[in-house]
Amino acid sequence: MKMISNRAAIIVRPKAPFIEWVRSAGGDSSQITAREIRDEPNVYLVQDSEMDSEKNQVIADNYTKIFEEELYGWITDEAAWPNNRDLKTFKQWFQVDFHTMVLDLGDEDYLVEE
Repeated sequence: MKMISNRAAIIVRPKAPFIEWVRSAGGDSSQITAREIRDEPNVYLVQDSEMDSEKNQVIADNYTKIFEEELYGWITDEAAWPNNRDLKTFKQWFQVDFHTMVLDLGDEDYLVEE
């Protein structure tokens, strides 16, 4: 087992406003349950941060990329995305949990896709 010492993990969990947006997007999305939307939250690796103020800065620096990735994961048509995607809305739509202990149980080297 290897500890990844220069990264922290952010788990982004959708809250009710995001779930409502997904379900109101039309088509088959209205049949998706809240549980299906919440079941597999995305995990993002960021620079390791110990202090709460640094965690807030990490979110402030990265919320746009995370917000767009979360939206794109459900609706690829950017025209259907909400116009207001500021930090306040991000915090209303998502719960963010930090985990500073990132452990790799795999034996193989990482594969990086861009």
